[in-house]
Amino acid sequence: MKKLLIIPMLFMCSMVIGQSKKIIGKPIKIENLEVAQYDFPEEIDWHEAMKECTALGIGWRLPTIEELRIIFKNDDKISNFSGLVYWSSSEKDNSNAFFFNICGESTYYFNKQTINYVRAVRTF
Repeated sequence: MKKLLIIPMLFMCSMVIGQSKKIIGKPIKIENLEVAQYDFPEEIDWHEAMKECTALGIGWRLPTIEELRIIFKNDDKISNFSGLVYWSSSEKDNSNAFFFNICGESTYYFNKQTINYVRAVRTF
């Protein structure tokens, strides 16, 4: 019985690792950040973004609003942006979190249930 449970678990682990490699790609180094090469494939809400960034592996997380400013000021080094509005880990309150809009380089906040694009980072 225990052997039967191991096979599905190994399959799930391989799917998570495959997804991580597709998103992280070859990380781009900017200042003290490593920025994933690619966005997540779909827009997701803030809670899911926090969870999925952490699931990428050791140190990967959703960037702060200030880190997003750094990322988009260095857009000549980073490409593959899927959208215009990206979640940050910076919270306004329990219900809202800040996002960064590439076009106007502006920040505002949305309800955490709103879906936006996500680019993961980690500090080195």
